[in-house]
Amino acid sequence: MSFRNLFVFLSFYMLSIRVISTLTINWTHCYDTGNFTADSTYATNRNLLLSSLASNIITVLESGFYNSTIGQEPDKVYGLALCRGDVSSEDCSSCVNSTSQHIMSTCHSQKEALMWDVGDPALCFVHYADHSLFGKLGIDVPINPYYIGNNLTMNLTEFDQIWQPLMENTAKEASMGSSRMKFATQEANLTSIQTIYVLMQCTPDLSQSDCYSCLTRCVAEYINCCHGKEGGGVQLPNCMLRWNLYPFYNDKDIIVDSATVDELELPSSPPSLLSPPSPPLLSNSTTTKDPIKREDLDWERRYNIIEGISRGLLYLHEDSRLQIIHRDLKASNILLDSEMNPKISDFGMARLFEMDQTHIITNRVVGILRGNRVSSHPCMEKMG
Repeated sequence: MSFRNLFVFLSFYMLSIRVISTLTINWTHCYDTGNFTADSTYATNRNLLLSSLASNIITVLESGFYNSTIGQEPDKVYGLALCRGDVSSEDCSSCVNSTSQHIMSTCHSQKEALMWDVGDPALCFVHYADHSLFGKLGIDVPINPYYIGNNLTMNLTEFDQIWQPLMENTAKEASMGSSRMKFATQEANLTSIQTIYVLMQCTPDLSQSDCYSCLTRCVAEYINCCHGKEGGGVQLPNCMLRWNLYPFYNDKDIIVDSATVDELELPSSPPSLLSPPSPPLLSNSTTTKDPIKREDLDWERRYNIIEGISRGLLYLHEDSRLQIIHRDLKASNILLDSEMNPKISDFGMARLFEMDQTHIITNRVVGILRGNRVSSHPCMEKMG
């Protein structure tokens, strides 16, 4: 196994990150209810509508939901887009744009189709049809259940006593949202060291009762598919459920204008925890490609490098005054000093979040996080 692969596998494992194990969180459904030809008026209207969704959804930032129609019957096209409630305006527009482009090429001749974001995690979905979609909860609809991770190791009866009330409470909270947004996240302690995180959302055009019905169906479909797994979810045309044993969403109450990283204060941290790049530091990927330097990377040092990176990420994610999401972690962004201590570098794509923020555009390198300098931080007690 190459060091690059080892690094990815172990660092993700130590951070309790799980990959999708079956089915898919990125879902496309091309309906078989009718087709159109490429040179038809319907095709033109469909392409115009889908091409306009990304720019128009920016005008409804408070809800992240937009619906529209183009054309006259029988060539009228109905469409809508929904972004997850914790997504920034830039990510929302980008997601809707890419999903709209993909749905046009994937469902190239179907009169109705829906697609959840082609990325991971799925942050939005797009749905178009030759009939009205607004405010309608379908019964005979496509369903996409999926699970993430391995089988739970604890007693399932004890797990359900915590998990099921959490699902019900989250569904109630989401369904009681406004006509602009029906979205909720909740958490519950599973054990002294594990927490269940759940996110639910409906298209806000649904009534409270329809939204609740849709979400409770998601829960039932998940139990039928994937009960006993460490995480997963269900996607329907009008609502979605996702839960995991690790945090996967941002604070839904955070709201602010955009700014660049250099306009913000850096998080409080031990002296020299963040420092500018310096010549003696070598890229991790460069070191592993050098046959001489690679000989210095025995298994103990490789493990220590991964552990140092994990400690640094835990500090950034959970214990710094400003939460920082790196967003571009890879071997070439891990620098090693002369003692083979890792430093996380290149924060050009990083996101910083404060209590009064929802999103931030970053385009400057902040510095380097020295993973080994936080080894005595209390957050390390969570690692095991």
